[in-house]
Amino acid sequence: LYQLKITALTIHSNMVYYFNVLKLSEITLFLFCLFIFSIPEAHGQNYLWPLNIESKLSSQFGDYRDGHWHAGIDITTRGKTGYKVYAVTDGYIYRIRTSFWGYGKALYLKLSDGCIAVYGHLTRFSPSIEKVIRQQQMNKKNYYQDIFLTANEFVVKKGDYIALTGQTGSGAPHLHFEIRDRYNFPLNPLKHYYRFTDNHPPIVEYLVVKRYHKYGSGNYHDIEFLRLDGQNPELFVKDTVAVYGQSLFAVSAYDPNNGYNYSINSGRMSLDGDEIFSFEHDRLDYSIGEQIDYVCDLELKKLVEKQNGIALDKDKNIFYRLYIQPHDKQWFYNQYSYPAGIIDSDSLEPGPHSLKISLSDVNGNECHVNLYIKKADFEIPVVRDICISNDSLRLYMGAFPVSLEPQIQRRQAPHLPYQYIYSDFDLFERTLTFPMSDNDYDYRIRIKGEYLSPWMVFKPGLKSPSVTPYVDYFELCFPIEEDLLINDQRVTYQNKDIFPLGNGFYKALIPVPVENGILELKLGENQIGNDYFIYSKSGSAYSPDSTVMIDFSEKDLFGPTLIAITELKPDNGDGYTFDIIPEDLLFNDEVEITILPEKLDLNTAYFSLYYYSSQKSKWYFIGNRNQNHISGQTRGGGKFGILIDRTPPVISKLKPKNGSIIKNRKPRLSCVITDDLSGFKNETQFEMTIDGIWVPAYYDIDNEIFFYKVMYPLKPGRHILRVRATDNQGNKATAISRFTVLGKY
Repeated sequence: LYQLKITALTIHSNMVYYFNVLKLSEITLFLFCLFIFSIPEAHGQNYLWPLNIESKLSSQFGDYRDGHWHAGIDITTRGKTGYKVYAVTDGYIYRIRTSFWGYGKALYLKLSDGCIAVYGHLTRFSPSIEKVIRQQQMNKKNYYQDIFLTANEFVVKKGDYIALTGQTGSGAPHLHFEIRDRYNFPLNPLKHYYRFTDNHPPIVEYLVVKRYHKYGSGNYHDIEFLRLDGQNPELFVKDTVAVYGQSLFAVSAYDPNNGYNYSINSGRMSLDGDEIFSFEHDRLDYSIGEQIDYVCDLELKKLVEKQNGIALDKDKNIFYRLYIQPHDKQWFYNQYSYPAGIIDSDSLEPGPHSLKISLSDVNGNECHVNLYIKKADFEIPVVRDICISNDSLRLYMGAFPVSLEPQIQRRQAPHLPYQYIYSDFDLFERTLTFPMSDNDYDYRIRIKGEYLSPWMVFKPGLKSPSVTPYVDYFELCFPIEEDLLINDQRVTYQNKDIFPLGNGFYKALIPVPVENGILELKLGENQIGNDYFIYSKSGSAYSPDSTVMIDFSEKDLFGPTLIAITELKPDNGDGYTFDIIPEDLLFNDEVEITILPEKLDLNTAYFSLYYYSSQKSKWYFIGNRNQNHISGQTRGGGKFGILIDRTPPVISKLKPKNGSIIKNRKPRLSCVITDDLSGFKNETQFEMTIDGIWVPAYYDIDNEIFFYKVMYPLKPGRHILRVRATDNQGNKATAISRFTVLGKY
């Protein structure tokens, strides 16, 4: 035996250990424990780190997820599974959950201080826990289980081995780890218990201002992506930003570290040195997490994605609103509530005002954006006509003071900043001439001098009428010689309400005349666009032929809401598609979509409702099985389909193969299960049996592999492996493999 005398040793928890003569086995045990709980990149204040390997974080608390915020941290496991997971402090296991989706195999520990630790995407529990969950699965013949335990059933001590890391649920191998308070609300682990080295400040991608005549959801007058100058972390906007009505700001930013992009932990905005808004992702509430696409600005993200033609990084390209909207119930705004952050230009004194935006990661690294804003207090410039030539535009201006001058800008895409254009203003002819390019998306003009007018945005050269709906007004582009009618009532307007676009077309902003009801727009005898429904209370919206209906209550709306359902279009003879618009429409809860199949002569046994994801170019089943009608739920607008699915799932690559002879008496049984449309949504749609006995096989939803590792040796001789799968439409498939295990009987 080797002997060693250690007089003192200090570890990061500041505990000092004194040793006399120790046996080698004791030294080995001590050094192993020291390795487990000494993580170079992180240290716990009260809790141990849950793994014994050097770790990086692929996701942090508060990162964006589809339909919710990320409630914990994702710890990388070097692309492998099977690392031991440890109890972070004393407590007991009070919940065990197994599923093909979500957290996969998960453990919930009630800790001695009352908090809860959650471990997700595990591949295996410790043997004693595994035995309990397996028995429950066998009894219920269902892989999905959600078991709650009492305090004395599975007591754990700090550092006890409780599971192995994996990748169950979804995603690459990693450990999802959460700390929740005693009331089950997730806390930011990196704020309260652990700390990773990070000296990189957040990076700002975009800064956007939305201007409203009157604030309302989706009711802005214009969006402007501001040009940022300077170098991170100190950025600024060179030009004074004009504000009018009610203006508000949103920022797209992310926190880079160790090759990953994380969300912003906190932000604040100050006007003339006084803070007017702040947020901090310190604590979340699961019950209101589905508001994420309302709290973040989903419309701006989709706009950038559409222009770039690709789906954006969810943590890198989220737009954070620097203001609070009505019905926003989140907890992370400190003392602020609606309408914090919304800048009312009527409350601004004349002259420029400083605006400072500060963004921070969880370690306190900050970046700043500084700009000046000024109230636009002059009438929108009157342009009487536009003359379009091959390479230039000439604007015939109305009257304004000689001391002022017009400014013109252009942009090449809606998500790009405007740029000044050289222009020639003839004071006597009252004309403004500037070059035009096919690459220009649109233009804007204002009058500048001692006063600053609002920008007027225009896109010349239209050749057909168009309508852009908002909650309390419509933006119409139309030939002025035709009568404009709303619900068969002729619309009148003054010259200041319209703007020429050339080719005899004009742009007009028309107030919506109703608060609750249907709107129909016509030019002469011809309808423009769809029938639009405006609601601030309970109601229903219909497609033009009343085949599709949406029902909603007042609590489902984020205030006055505009909804339209387009006509149904045949989809390659296999169903129909339609749109619920606006595309970025959001509801506060799921609302019911109902299809009346008798009008379309559809068999409900084979048709269901689907939602189309443009990001993934894929249809997703959202239907409910009902003999009388087709229905489903949605939380917003987009493209939907009434599609047929007669094709059963495909079961392939069974192992062991049919007719095979194997030596291994504890083989891994597996197959691939795919489905071309409706897919799967719960564990009972899969079944694997060995010689007629159900076994708890697991379905890897990412790789579409259904497998089970035999725990107890199979008897030598012939065996039958049977796999069944049923898709969401009810189509069924079965596959059988008969194989032989070698050995003595």
